[in-house]
Amino acid sequence: MIKEFLVTHTKRIARNILIAQARRIGLSKAQKRLDRLITSAMQRSLTATIERAFERTDAYVWLLRVKSDSSVSQEVTRIENACKDAVRRHNHENRVVVFTDPLRVEVLKERPDKVSLVDNLNKLAKLKPNQFAFAPGVRQRVSDHVLHTMTLNDAEVAQMLIAGATGSGKTLLAVSILTTMALLNSPDKLAMLVIDPKAVDIGNTAIASLPHLAHPVITEPALGVTAIYRLATEMKNRKIAIQEHTARGQRWAIPFKIFCYVDEIGDLVENDSQVTDALAWIAAQGRGLGIHLCLATQRPTVDVIAGGIRANLTARFVGWVRGADESRIATGLPQSGCEDLQGSGMFNLFTRANKQSIQGFFVDLDKDLPGLITRITTSHKASKPAWTISNLSPTEDLPEEIMQEAKEDNSALYKLVKEKMQAGEEPSLNKLSEMRVELDGKTLGRAQAKELIRRIKEEMGVN
Repeated sequence: MIKEFLVTHTKRIARNILIAQARRIGLSKAQKRLDRLITSAMQRSLTATIERAFERTDAYVWLLRVKSDSSVSQEVTRIENACKDAVRRHNHENRVVVFTDPLRVEVLKERPDKVSLVDNLNKLAKLKPNQFAFAPGVRQRVSDHVLHTMTLNDAEVAQMLIAGATGSGKTLLAVSILTTMALLNSPDKLAMLVIDPKAVDIGNTAIASLPHLAHPVITEPALGVTAIYRLATEMKNRKIAIQEHTARGQRWAIPFKIFCYVDEIGDLVENDSQVTDALAWIAAQGRGLGIHLCLATQRPTVDVIAGGIRANLTARFVGWVRGADESRIATGLPQSGCEDLQGSGMFNLFTRANKQSIQGFFVDLDKDLPGLITRITTSHKASKPAWTISNLSPTEDLPEEIMQEAKEDNSALYKLVKEKMQAGEEPSLNKLSEMRVELDGKTLGRAQAKELIRRIKEEMGVN
């Protein structure tokens, strides 16, 4: 059970010990002794590495990356405790973040660098245009910074959450995402919808002049809700287009993508609770239709980010938050350590496949951003937004048929039936009614059952 991070000479010594002892006491006993030896070596190695790490001031230091499983769970606990003991000896609890799956320990810088977006434009210029890429910041190494790029084409990135208290760097992270996305993608390929209900952050910056905007930055919560309803209507239109193409034996292609950023999702939910159903629907099904969300909040609580929305936000940037409960809700993990982050643009990025630390770009909103927006406008002056909305009304509601479809699609029954159909099993109409009774005690009519099956087939692209 020699771990991948052990140095070569330790592996060689361990193998030699195993061979020698196996001849004398048998393989089984020798293996147990070897396991104890390796565990002890791992602890000593980690303790020494942590103590050296505190002497460095120029970067994050990555200490350990071990994939844990049931067979090494006790080892993982001992290793983690050894790491924490070393941390306590140096009085640096707030500079260490421990991830447990896979086990990884990070020592954070006392004061994070200000990594300028402007200084990284040459690196951005090397990326291919119109691949729906963007760069929220950098991954810091011992001696340099590595540009961290992402793309909306990645299922792990399609729907995003930014969570962080005041001072975490949430606004600058959002500015970096929007700005780099606009630099790398033309308005006729990517339309943007930006909602800033507080009207004090994004709405007061040069972001308001982006040529990609489907509507001027929306600063009234009621109009923001209406804009989300228009976005849901666009998604419904795309679903209808898929159905029509499928009926003609044709393949429907996404004409352009739409990226919607909401600066404080809690303000929209407080204004109209029904917007939660629309957002959950978009988050669950928007990726395949070219519609993407990025929802930001200072208060990652269950009443602000409902479970139906949160479950489908596959990429989560979580900065400093006010406590372990908010950290757990934002990340979906019991011990993520985000409450111990230093703020100032330091974020933990969680996807379903990975967890890592990101230092968000610094952008001077008065000096740097106007020049960046001018550069974007100049480079895309021949292109107009592929999608626009107008004449928003604070009293506008989501069409009833779309709201009903969203509620049903968000239901546990819809998800359960879809999972069965994706596995090749199509429940009978009677079985559907039985499943509904088991879930919530209500019956399901034959017409409702047929419509449910039809919509799931439509979404799956089958007849």
